[in-house]
Order: sequence, then C-alpha cells, then structure tokens
Amino acid sequence: MKLLILPLVALVICSCRTQFKNVRTFPVDRNGCRAFLVVEQDWHYPLGYIDGEGNLRMITADLNTLGQIEAIRPSPGGRRVLIESYGEGHQFISVYDIQTLIQRHVDSEMIPALGTLDPYPGAFAKVKWVDDDTLEFESVSDFHEFDSKLRRGRYSGDVEDGTMRTWRWRTLDDTFTEMRSQRYLRPARMEVSP
Repeated sequence: MKLLILPLVALVICSCRTQFKNVRTFPVDRNGCRAFLVVEQDWHYPLGYIDGEGNLRMITADLNTLGQIEAIRPSPGGRRVLIESYGEGHQFISVYDIQTLIQRHVDSEMIPALGTLDPYPGAFAKVKWVDDDTLEFESVSDFHEFDSKLRRGRYSGDVEDGTMRTWRWRTLDDTFTEMRSQRYLRPARMEVSP
C-alpha cells in the first residue's frame, strides 16, 4: 500500500511545481480531453486543453465568448461544456460541444457555439447543468420574452419588482421553462414617533 501512495504523492508534488499562478484548470476527462486551461493575462484569457496523451493544445480558433473566461463547466455526460466569460464586468455564457472544440481548435474561422446567453444589463446566478442539453440559472430577466437576436430575456429595470426566477434553458431547441420565482421584499419601514 505504501508503495502505491509514494508515487501518487510524488506526482502531486511534481504537478504543483509546473502549475503557474495565472493558469486555472477545469477537469473534464472525456472525449480525448483531460482538462481545459485558462491563462489569465491582461484583458484576454487564452483557452487550451490537455489532450488524451497529456499534451497542451491551445485553442487558437475564435470562440463566441468575451475576453475573460471565469469558469468552464462540463455537462454531466461530458459531451458539452459551458464557458462563462466576462468583458468590462459584463457576463456572457456559451455552450460548446467538446468534440467540436477539440477537432476544430486551430480553425481559421470562429467555432460556433451551440448556444449563447447574454444577461445584460442583469446577471445570472447559480448556473448549473441539469443534463447534457439543459442548463439551470437564476435571473431577474424574464425569459418568457426572449429576444433571440440579442440572446437575452426582457429586463424591466424595475427595482420594485425584484423577482428572482429560476429558469431551465434547453439548448437543443433554445427553449426556456420557468421553474420557480421568488419575490424579494423590501424591509418594512419603521416609523418613529416624534
């Protein structure tokens, strides 16, 4: 047993030495991709992946993302990946087929996303996969009124409303289902007697 633990500890120590402070790793380990890597530099965060043989491959093809990649989340079955990116504080999410990213990573043309969402001027919270084709998220925007060209739900800007809704987005047919809503109430004002 000790003989098995020693090589594992040595591997962990060696891998820590090669990890740079400005590189974030997002494990996938499916479809010939062990992990995605994001290099944090200036306003543009290059993206790469570790192939099945352990080689770093940079994705040089353009992607439908904003400059700074915040998170990469593989779907439960490992077929898709959600890329959450930001530009000037503005959130944007893109869904890609992992196999397409690997096959076309050096294309001269943009790799099209399976779908994108732009919550501007609002934001998404608690974004997570439900299955390989469905994402769940919270938003104050109303996706019953979805603008397919701008890729966003209607945002009223009404501070009084404040209704946070949980949505499910089925990427295959680009449909939205409201799961639940919760209205946030303002605290009651205390009246002070003179």
